[in-house]
Amino acid sequence: MGGAVNMVTKNGISKFVDFSYEIASFNTYRASVNTFYQKPNGKGFVGFDGFFNHSDNNYEVNVKVIDDFTRTRKDATVNRFHDGFTNYYGEIYTGFRNLKWANFLRLGLTYFQIDKQEQHGALMTEPFGQVVTTQKSFIPTFHYKKRIWGEKAELSQFVVWNRLNASRIDTCNCIYDWYGKRTQASARQGESDSDGSLSNSNFDNLASRTYFSYQLNPAQKVDVNLVYSTYDRFGSDPFGNKYIYSGRDILSVPAGYKKLVGAVGFE
Repeated sequence: MGGAVNMVTKNGISKFVDFSYEIASFNTYRASVNTFYQKPNGKGFVGFDGFFNHSDNNYEVNVKVIDDFTRTRKDATVNRFHDGFTNYYGEIYTGFRNLKWANFLRLGLTYFQIDKQEQHGALMTEPFGQVVTTQKSFIPTFHYKKRIWGEKAELSQFVVWNRLNASRIDTCNCIYDWYGKRTQASARQGESDSDGSLSNSNFDNLASRTYFSYQLNPAQKVDVNLVYSTYDRFGSDPFGNKYIYSGRDILSVPAGYKKLVGAVGFE
């Protein structure tokens, strides 16, 4: 809640290409590429960062299974069969440095997607065979810096917008055992929840950070910082919870907030 992560890209290199590929256990493989090019005069640049990550996660686990003869639970070692994970990420960006109207300007566009199979809930009591979740998002960013008034003052503006789409599908009308055997269960809509789930939610986030500093003299400086953020959620789930009297889908009711934080410092 009170922390921050500052990710700093490489500086001092005019152009480069980094590529890596990794293969590991459980059908795991990862690939990444990072490219950057800067004009010879150092004023313009463009780059791309991206990676792909996948794993079946079909490692052995110790669980309780139902004995076919005694119908009691016994210990068994099985392989996870529905725990795959796939992640995509890519960002393309461009910008300028040391111009008359900007000391630094960067525009970026990021996309990521996470596809995840669910093997079980919070406890490893019942396995799932078809429950899946997906998250994906487009994220444009803008960053501007400029020193003004004879280098005594500095203005910095950063804006990021993010629409995150999250969905969860649990509609198989069935149950699975730890050996991957499926049994039809017409009385159930889903596995993790008997009512099932077909949720689709959008989360819109906007964050704007405005920073201004002024050097009063060599020993004193004033700082002003404003952070404005908004959050909005809207979605639907035909199998989800509903209001008692209206019967309206709870996720279909928009929710959101707006927040402004300001600070002034003297150094």
